[in-house]
Amino acid sequence: MRKHVCLSIICLLVFSGSFVCAESNIPNLVGKWNLRAEGGVLIKGDKVSDETHRETSFSKLVGEVVVEKQKGRVFKGYFKTKKAKEKIVGVIGFDNKTLYHVDHDGFVLGKLVTPDKVELVYLHAKPSDSVAAIATWERIK
Repeated sequence: MRKHVCLSIICLLVFSGSFVCAESNIPNLVGKWNLRAEGGVLIKGDKVSDETHRETSFSKLVGEVVVEKQKGRVFKGYFKTKKAKEKIVGVIGFDNKTLYHVDHDGFVLGKLVTPDKVELVYLHAKPSDSVAAIATWERIK
């Protein structure tokens, strides 16, 4: 019985240590990022929403993402183009590479390719329009 208790304690310490190591490898996203994207818009009414960054069915988009704060896996900031500015909030996945974030009307799934480059897919659907786009963030140094 005593061996089982000791073995359980050792396993607990080993697994706890691996979680601590994973936590310490969380990437730091704070800073400014250049955004380049291409995507499409499905216009459902007379025009796209004033808050939609795109205006044509097929378009390229250039903007800036600023991650203002990060606490552990949670980050927040904003996304800005010539047309609009939106707040974002997101999380870094347990693998320290996958990113998930939202703005006020859309969802983003991304992957940290290097410490200075992220690849993303953006989706939103609302009464005025729906958007599907792919993008990259590149850190501004």
